Amino acid sequence: MAQYRAFKAVEDEEQALSHTTPGHLKPTSELEEIVTPFFATMALQAVTNEARRRLRHTMMALFAYRQARGGFPAKLTDLPPAQPTDPFLGKPMCYRTTRKAFTVYSVGQNLTDDGGMATPAKKGEHPPDIVAAFPLAR
Repeated sequence: MAQYRAFKAVEDEEQALSHTTPGHLKPTSELEEIVTPFFATMALQAVTNEARRRLRHTMMALFAYRQARGGFPAKLTDLPPAQPTDPFLGKPMCYRTTRKAFTVYSVGQNLTDDGGMATPAKKGEHPPDIVAAFPLAR
C-alpha cells in the first residue's frame, strides 16, 4: 500500500504541474503520454494481487484448521502461525463463518468494508471487496 500511495502522490503532483497558467507550456513527450497510464495503475494492481495471494493462503490455512479440528475457527486469530493482514489497510482480513462455510475478504481499493460484496455496483467498475468464500456462491 505504501507503494500505491507513493505512486499516487507522484501522479497527483504531475497532474498539478500539467495545469499551468495559459501561455506556459509543460514539457511533455509522446512516449510519456503513452506509458504513464500503464504504470500509474501498476501499484494498485500489485496491492490487489497481494490481497488475492493472502486470501489464497488464508483459505488453505482455514481448510487445514478444519481438517485438524473438524470445523472452521471462530476468528482468524485462531489460525497458526499468524493472523493475515489486509494489504490495503494493514489491518486483519475480514472474516465471517458458519459451521460449514466461511467468507474471508479484503476491503479492496475503495478502502471501505462493504460486507464482503464481490459484485460491482456498475458494469466495468472494480469490485467493492476482494472475496474468497467456501462453498462458492452459485
